[in-house]
Amino acid sequence: MTFLNIHELERQGADIQIKIEELEQLNQSMRERAKMNDDAIA
Repeated sequence: MTFLNIHELERQGADIQIKIEELEQLNQSMRERAKMNDDAIA
């Protein structure tokens, strides 16, 4: 039988959600930079 620590799982879930949000912000920043570069080339 496995013992689940609900608080630990919730914390890990929150950590993962924060990381996802950070990566989404980075992705958006890179998209904006790529668009500026494309506009500059055009």
